[in-house]
Amino acid sequence: MNHTIHNNGNDPIEEAVVNDIIPYNFEITQIELNGEPTNEPDRHLQQDGLQLHWHLLNLKAKRELEFKYHLRP
Repeated sequence: MNHTIHNNGNDPIEEAVVNDIIPYNFEITQIELNGEPTNEPDRHLQQDGLQLHWHLLNLKAKRELEFKYHLRP
């Protein structure tokens, strides 16, 4: 599973929050941010799955972040 966040503006985004929900019937084997393995974000148990809470700082203008989750049933 993957998704990308784009900052198409001319100014950096100083602070952003991204929440992803991973259904409980999947195990996360690896997380990549822009193609590089990364530490997992904060985790919160929700009724519909595991919420991954990313707190992002200083997303540069005209840049993007790609989140990629390697999952196993």
